[in-house]
Amino acid sequence: MKKKTKVIIALCFAFGATLALAACATEQNPYEDFDRNGYTVSVRFDANGGKFAALDRVEIVDVFSPAEMQEGADGNKQFQPLQPGSSQRGDGEAVTEVSNDGHFLAGWYTERTPRVNAAGEALDEYGELCSVTGRAQGYEYSGLWDFENDWYSVDPHAEYTSAEPVLTLYAGWIPYFSYTFYEPVYAADGTTVTAWTEVGETTFDPSFSDGSLKLPAWNEETGALDMNDFPSVQGKTFTAVYADEALSQELTQVTHTGTIDYEKGIATGHDEPLYTTWREGTWFRIRTAEQFSRNGRIDGSYEILSDLDFTDVTWPAGLSRGIYSGTIEGNGHTFSNIKVTQTSVTDTRGGLFGNIAASASIKDVTFENVTYTLSAGTRMAGAQFGLFTGNLSADAEIENVAVSGTFEVGGNIFPELDRYKNVGLIVGGGDDHGISADNVGCKALSVETDEDGDGINETTSWPYRVAADADGFIIISANEDPSRDPNG
Repeated sequence: MKKKTKVIIALCFAFGATLALAACATEQNPYEDFDRNGYTVSVRFDANGGKFAALDRVEIVDVFSPAEMQEGADGNKQFQPLQPGSSQRGDGEAVTEVSNDGHFLAGWYTERTPRVNAAGEALDEYGELCSVTGRAQGYEYSGLWDFENDWYSVDPHAEYTSAEPVLTLYAGWIPYFSYTFYEPVYAADGTTVTAWTEVGETTFDPSFSDGSLKLPAWNEETGALDMNDFPSVQGKTFTAVYADEALSQELTQVTHTGTIDYEKGIATGHDEPLYTTWREGTWFRIRTAEQFSRNGRIDGSYEILSDLDFTDVTWPAGLSRGIYSGTIEGNGHTFSNIKVTQTSVTDTRGGLFGNIAASASIKDVTFENVTYTLSAGTRMAGAQFGLFTGNLSADAEIENVAVSGTFEVGGNIFPELDRYKNVGLIVGGGDDHGISADNVGCKALSVETDEDGDGINETTSWPYRVAADADGFIIISANEDPSRDPNG
């Protein structure tokens, strides 16, 4: 019975030819012409779950003529099969290139047998019980073919047909190796690990790489933690990686320990677990004002490593207008020469921090020579503004924090003065947590006007007077003589 195949391509190489065959519904026998021309010996390459030329259900068959083979020492004819994808195949190189997504080729083998354990139980391609994983049974191989040194002998007196290969070589596929990353789940005490949660996975081809991973590292230029080859966890910052769940073997370098048995075409230890620990918050290590400005975010957490001078650096707008929920570990350092100007007519909070949430923590830091300018506010009713923050939650952790500077009130706010009861020297509302504020003041700003309408501002006026009451709130009142500076 004829095989249901069709010839996709036939390519000549050296003293043989290649057939790329695919299953088909048409009745053809591509081997007849080769047999008539003396090409009766064939070698079949089984992709074994892979693909030739990235095409499904294709097999490669090389056919040879015994008359063109060289004679061996034993009097038999002999030939060397040519490895699929070899450059010696000329135009057939691409056609015979074999691949299998997520796998690497361990070699070509003369025999394959279903993979089992010592008890005869079926194992999948990872060497795990099929009954547990639900995956198909894998193979174990033998007869690894050496294309440079191995020859195949044929009896010159025997009859052959190219339709019946004298040799079948099976592609031996091994799944890529992988790392699986886990983070701990803690008990209520915050230290006892009760479980591990997967947070990421990375795979690699062990035939090209030993799987070494680059550990996360602090970038001294940006102040951020570069995760390199490790996954990120939302709202957390990596601290360490361990080889064991007990967290007793911290790793300073990571190289995969899986092994490959090329003689059998199998591997062990495909996946290696890595146990990672994390610190709550998205942390930055800050050495310069530029780093802080670049990384300023309302949920950011900062370890301050030096004094920061903001003379020519912009304070992050998100902090001065948003609700800050992160952490600042000041380590005794100083933020100095900060200027923030509130110009929006829709903002309802503002300061160095628009609002400091209950979850926030700011410790061991001085904010020196801060200037906060309130210069707009048509919707000020119920709003909260302060040199340090518009509102400070009573539950926030504020320890050893000092503030100095000036709260400026611009002349462009509107004259309904009773609206401004929530403007404070340090905080507009909430708990001041005993913040040290020995050198904090307030002042009114002048307004330039174009009284004669020539487009040039000639006159400077001070429409308001400002002062702080005993509770630290700013009292805004009309200036009896706007032509005179009320600041003394």
